[in-house]
Amino acid sequence: MRKHTALITALTIALVVSLVWGYNQYSIVSQLTNNQENQFQQSYAELTNHMDNVENYLAKAEGSTSKGNNLVNYTGAWQEANAALSNVSTLPVKGQSTTYIANYLNQTSNFSYAMSQKIAAGQNMSAKDQSDLVTAKETARKTAMELHKLQHQHDDENLSWTGTATSFWAKATSWIGGKAEAETMDVGRATSVTQGLQVLDSQLQKLPPFSFQGPYSTVVTQQPKALPTNDVSQATALANANKFAQSIGAKYTLQYVGTAKGNIATYRFGGKGDVNLIISVSKRGGVPVEFNEERTIGPCTLTVGRAKVKAENYLHNLGYGNMVVTSSEDFGSYMNFAYVAIEDGVKIYPDKITLRIAMDNGQLLGYNAEAYLMFHHDRTLGKTKLTVAQARKALKANFKVKDTSLVLLAKDNYAEILCYEFRGMVNDEEFLSYINVSSGAEEQIYRVIKTPVGEYLR
Repeated sequence: MRKHTALITALTIALVVSLVWGYNQYSIVSQLTNNQENQFQQSYAELTNHMDNVENYLAKAEGSTSKGNNLVNYTGAWQEANAALSNVSTLPVKGQSTTYIANYLNQTSNFSYAMSQKIAAGQNMSAKDQSDLVTAKETARKTAMELHKLQHQHDDENLSWTGTATSFWAKATSWIGGKAEAETMDVGRATSVTQGLQVLDSQLQKLPPFSFQGPYSTVVTQQPKALPTNDVSQATALANANKFAQSIGAKYTLQYVGTAKGNIATYRFGGKGDVNLIISVSKRGGVPVEFNEERTIGPCTLTVGRAKVKAENYLHNLGYGNMVVTSSEDFGSYMNFAYVAIEDGVKIYPDKITLRIAMDNGQLLGYNAEAYLMFHHDRTLGKTKLTVAQARKALKANFKVKDTSLVLLAKDNYAEILCYEFRGMVNDEEFLSYINVSSGAEEQIYRVIKTPVGEYLR
């Protein structure tokens, strides 16, 4: 009898322990899920807002005859479409679920940019341009309306992003009862925001096609150019994360914490214990993309020059040579440095890596190579048709040049243009002007804003 009682007691204790353990694991997963849902919700809200703005700018462009106003309208639509496209890339959709939306936003961005350039050059819109404008605006209006409907359904019915949430106790009951949990789907109404986006994408394909055939309309997304073509396993990515840590002189005990989408899909690894860090490694090729560690930073012991040397040593240890610093920001307890590749004396601005150096001991606290991995590739830079003196004629007469460099400039449509970079003053304001080495056209101009932290370009 005592043995029987002891057995029941042991089984009861084992059951309680299992339930407690299961609840703890469920709580951890639930917290991660809630964090993800909040991130998705923010991206969705921003997408909806940007789509509203796209529709508004295009509607005003359709109703206005002022070239000055329409330059503002098309520039605004171009910027908002790019921002919306960025939000689409962060939503938890798979495969071709938002292909039409992404294509539409990409072509609307290209169309709006082309129209702004046409207006700036004093040209008139063609009949085909006007037709494309109407189609783009109507698609934006329909998309924005459906995004709002889905948002209201999410709020009213508490939709999850990827499926119906189930409580731990409901799952525990099904486990104990030996019942499999069945999933049902009402095809007439979305059961998750993700499914709603899939339905929306399909509905939009029924609208009149918008196929602006501008010079960049075939570019839908920019694929990373510096990554190997093969996909790697989570285990391989973890091994590469550990190699990254060794290269920067750090010793971490890393654990897998999830994945991330974006321009480069990554595995994410965090530190165990009290170490607050994330190392992101690309799924394609297994290359470290980003690293951030948060810790309390002690009193400053390094000079700016010494911190710069530390940054360059880290780049060297990570295998990046022929880099030149282009900017620095001094936040007191740490420094931010931006480096770009240099080739034959030409600064390659798209190939950028940023680093954050702690000023108490020179430790690397931040690293981001996404831009470098997206754009770095073997290039033929070509030759300059204009001399520096000839290119300077494109500047304003009162532009007092302080410095001149040869640079490869990246445009918003991913086109790369070889330019002379002129840094100088107009009255008491400082500017960077980029003159095309072939045509002599001013490709871009930035105003240099000086702050106690560093310089910013606007």
